[in-house]
Amino acid sequence: PVAAESQKMVTSRLGPTVATTAPSSSAASSNATTSEGAKAGSSGSAAAPGYLTWHLYASHASLEHRLNRSPRVAARVYELGLRKHRTFLSTPPYVLRYANLLLELGDEENLRALLSRAVAACEEEE
Repeated sequence: PVAAESQKMVTSRLGPTVATTAPSSSAASSNATTSEGAKAGSSGSAAAPGYLTWHLYASHASLEHRLNRSPRVAARVYELGLRKHRTFLSTPPYVLRYANLLLELGDEENLRALLSRAVAACEEEE
């Protein structure tokens, strides 16, 4: 149940463009909704909505790749992170994790494009 709640929370924040492959039961979904509602009402000092770090996207991509055995979905999660947060391109750990996934997939074209975009983003910051 905890894993289902976590996945529901993460995928609801990421949006409909990220497909999930893990099965979910209606009981787990209703429990997640109920507990989210209780937490939302009782939390007075929650973080501002919309503030996500690269760690969330990288962790979600890792879960998709390793646990759900969906490396293509993982690549889309990384790309979604880059689209929504341009600063991730100048975050070396994020870029390296995404690059390792693309290397593992044998996706040379997208790997070269990612590294070119990352270099350009770092040059813009200087």
